[in-house]
Amino acid sequence: MHADVLVRVAHVETLDDAHDPAQPASQVVAVRDGRILAVGGEEVAASFRGPATAVHDFPGGVLLPGLTDAHAHPVWGSSETGSGIDLSGADSLEAVLATVADALRERPDDAWVTGYGLDLNHFPGTPGGAVLGERFPGRAISLMTRDAHALVVSPRVVELAGLTGRETFGDTSSVEVGADGRPTGHVVELQAMDLVFAHYPEVPVGTAAGYVLALVLEEAGSVAEAVEIVRSAPIASSGSFTVFDATDAVLLDLSPDGVFALEPDNGTLVRTNHFLTPTPAANEKTWLYQPDSGNRYALIQQRLTDTAPPRSADELVALLVSGEGEAALTCLPDMSLPEGQRWASLATVILEPAARTARILDGTPADAVTRPWRFLHAQDNGGDRTTT
Repeated sequence: MHADVLVRVAHVETLDDAHDPAQPASQVVAVRDGRILAVGGEEVAASFRGPATAVHDFPGGVLLPGLTDAHAHPVWGSSETGSGIDLSGADSLEAVLATVADALRERPDDAWVTGYGLDLNHFPGTPGGAVLGERFPGRAISLMTRDAHALVVSPRVVELAGLTGRETFGDTSSVEVGADGRPTGHVVELQAMDLVFAHYPEVPVGTAAGYVLALVLEEAGSVAEAVEIVRSAPIASSGSFTVFDATDAVLLDLSPDGVFALEPDNGTLVRTNHFLTPTPAANEKTWLYQPDSGNRYALIQQRLTDTAPPRSADELVALLVSGEGEAALTCLPDMSLPEGQRWASLATVILEPAARTARILDGTPADAVTRPWRFLHAQDNGGDRTTT
């Protein structure tokens, strides 16, 4: 059997601890159909070289195994997918430019266009944003590469971000420059990319959270995976998520200080309107919802202490109906107040992961005795998820 390729170097690093250092180092690798046939000395070359074998010599070179770092950027991915244009299907530079042109037609002249999934192999030479400036003069365009480790930006973005090519970074980041010493629009690695991200249009907190939640629902196969996705988010504001499936649940307090988890207590998690973990609670604006939120939380906890945890949806609904003189667990609008202050609980929702069902009631839990529930059932159709 002949090899398709022979690679000859000064040293092949096999990472084999059993190798006898007294023996000659391997210097030749034989490859056929993309697989290594043999590693050794010149005897490998003699045995596997044929008339059609390509031989690549690298005198003084060292051949290393592929040390592959498999990872992803889920939050960047979710945010870009929600707000940017998808370039992963563009099979040429012209196709990339056509996709950008379509996006620009729908936006004002001063609006940014951001994208993701850019393949740098589409550029005929060194990647750069000059082609964006030529085709779309004066427009702010920033396209993230498919590995999420670089951007190609238009001259307008170079201007807005104040890029000079003289920036210094604490890692391998760089703002690439051309022969004239001016930025080309190729921005490499995270610290340099942050200089551009700082000028991106701000995505509202609720919208960004929606992107992350959509990613959790799309990608997470377990509560633990969902928590890791949320932990990877750059968090600039405060909030909370409750993540659960048929067998597990966790409540997450989110703040710029981090993500803090609260496990179920006797099979239940209770959340009203305030943080339950110490670090974010220390800095929250209690005047907005205390003592009301604390009173509601205390009432539910007291009920759970006095009785067994609810075993059915009906028992859970009954637990959430306030009695005379008790803290109001839901809101009824006070019509004497101005419109913007007529707070109301509009719906009651019960999610049952084991049954893949959501129940929705128009109104508060107290309305369950007089109003019907609507049911949504998730179904698998050949791998596609639908709701009926």
